Amino acid sequence: MAQLAPASQDETVLSGTGRWHPVEMSPAALVDPDTWVRAQPWFDPATFPLNRPEDAEIDRFDNSLCTSLTNNTDDPHGRIRRLAEEGGDPTADTFAWADVAVGGPDPAQLRGFSSPDNLVFNRLGNLWMVTDISSGSLNDPPPSPYGYHRNNGIFMIRVGGPDAGVAFRFGSVPNEAESTGPIWSPRQDTMFLAIQHPGEESGVGGAVRGDPTTYTSWWPHGNKTTGENPSEPLPSVIAIRRS
Repeated sequence: MAQLAPASQDETVLSGTGRWHPVEMSPAALVDPDTWVRAQPWFDPATFPLNRPEDAEIDRFDNSLCTSLTNNTDDPHGRIRRLAEEGGDPTADTFAWADVAVGGPDPAQLRGFSSPDNLVFNRLGNLWMVTDISSGSLNDPPPSPYGYHRNNGIFMIRVGGPDAGVAFRFGSVPNEAESTGPIWSPRQDTMFLAIQHPGEESGVGGAVRGDPTTYTSWWPHGNKTTGENPSEPLPSVIAIRRS
């Protein structure tokens, strides 16, 4: 269990230190870990709650841990946070933490991400990330904080160099969908990922069951943008190959 300081949910704080606390392998801790943690003498409500961590990946170059913190009411766009144990020792009780990428639009609204979800490193050490803005919030006009983002996307983030922390948008996923579980082939020339719940808001928008022309997405067998082949939206697994 990670304890971070300063306050872990303060979006203005970008770095700090922390300490690991063991979690007992007891029924109380395993069945209701939230209640168990809050009853411990070392619990501090300001330094324990995190911003909905969705995934964690080890950076093989330095053995640090990167985790995606999706969002909450105080930080609607989320961030990616790195935890590095003291001395590079994975058994250390203490660590330093720093936000390597922070969500939200850039001033020109030409790039930026929101609600980071699954992560994967490539062999060059770049971090790839997919986003998970809820379908009901995508494309919402102001004052919604998510309108700039349009559809959920796939991003590459450099973790070092002059453009460290900049999220470069690699692709967008189908309407009202999210992509999950990105993973590289052994040769790293192909990325596999899942497309979940395309057209999720069709029912909310008044779609008629059995009439694909009323659905909000025709993925993967049709293209609603071009009006080609109205189809029932279906989840899928795709492969993106390097040409």
